Amino acid sequence: MKVTGLAISLAPLLLASTAANAGPYDGFRLGFLGSFGFGGETETKFDASVKSDSDNEATAGFVITGQYPVWTYVTVGLEFGVLFSKTERMDHANLDRNSIIDISPVIEGKYPLLGGRLEPFIKMPFGLSIFVPSDDLKENSTGIGWNVGLMAGARYVVWRGLAVEAELGWQGHGGSYDEEREGYKKREADFESHQLQLRFGMLWSF
Repeated sequence: MKVTGLAISLAPLLLASTAANAGPYDGFRLGFLGSFGFGGETETKFDASVKSDSDNEATAGFVITGQYPVWTYVTVGLEFGVLFSKTERMDHANLDRNSIIDISPVIEGKYPLLGGRLEPFIKMPFGLSIFVPSDDLKENSTGIGWNVGLMAGARYVVWRGLAVEAELGWQGHGGSYDEEREGYKKREADFESHQLQLRFGMLWSF
């Protein structure tokens, strides 16, 4: 009985705390983030037998994100990202960068502080990727694949609905494309790549 009474007494305080933390910034959010990748490697298998590995060069790109908080501690959303990447082997051959287009649903766990102005978070984007080869790799077709990531960061509302955000984490890509060189038989290439990602930018709440 004492435990039940204590729980009943604390429940209003917990609900009040949750309502206070939710703050006035839990509407739809639209953001633009710069994205920079470091380290990692790309592994490619041709016809599921011949394997090629190469370290990644630094990657640059951007992410457009739409978010909607469905609960005080949970946000769902969708990210559209474009990365421009190359491997060390491509760099040594003086080849232009490939493009990777990501379309990723996102689920995020967050904890609002300071009346909702500050939100530390952990999120997991996962979804579809489109691999667009460099103009220097005309023998490679456009490829389809997947992406998955795990990011941690924080956002802070600096003025009304305007917030700054920074996040750091890991992102992986995979998929397949066809390679058809003149005078050679067409072969299928399966690839996987991973990199550390640093993102930062701004969001607007509506």
